[in-house]
Amino acid sequence: MKVGTDAVLLGCWVNLEISNRILDIGTGSGIIAMMLAQRCNGFIDAVELDNGSFEDAKFNFENCPWSERLKVYNLPFSEFITNLKSKYDLVVCNPPYYNDCLKSPSEKVNVSRHTTSLTHNELIAGTKELLKSSGKLNVILPTSEFQAFFDLAAIHQLYCTRKCIIYPKPDKPYHRVLAEFGLQWPSIVESSEITIRDRDEKYHLDYINLTKAFYFNF
Repeated sequence: MKVGTDAVLLGCWVNLEISNRILDIGTGSGIIAMMLAQRCNGFIDAVELDNGSFEDAKFNFENCPWSERLKVYNLPFSEFITNLKSKYDLVVCNPPYYNDCLKSPSEKVNVSRHTTSLTHNELIAGTKELLKSSGKLNVILPTSEFQAFFDLAAIHQLYCTRKCIIYPKPDKPYHRVLAEFGLQWPSIVESSEITIRDRDEKYHLDYINLTKAFYFNF
């Protein structure tokens, strides 16, 4: 699985003000976990169900500068919850997106993009068990899935405290939403927006400013 723009956006956007213990659900190759390790001094656990992706993440963690603060587990999210020893300040997830869409011939792609292996309800309910009282869940979702996720989170008493609308280009509708959820009802939801590319296909200044710590050519 290639490193995608969604993962980069989430890894850069997450607020790490309180980040002693972090969990990355569905880590894939481990890119988000490693980005967060670069940005803070916290200890980061990662969960990955797919065996091949788990091996990739394990290799990457062992060979990066922050290996002592990174650990990956190869098991279902539900099983990870049952073995929980202490709670997290922060949970991040680039979750399976789609509930009712055509699937790919690749089973690995289906697991990463569709909610067959981890439903949004399972993700939200499980995360609520994992978070400290001041903890936060951070996700990135397609526009088409965000409202349903927002409503479902509220049912579980996880409330959106911060969000960012992502435009692919200035003349295109927004297609992704970065969102932070917490256990406390917010007095105001912090809102912002980012555009990825200019009309001439060059990276927009918004995207450069957010991600420049991770791109050599920025």
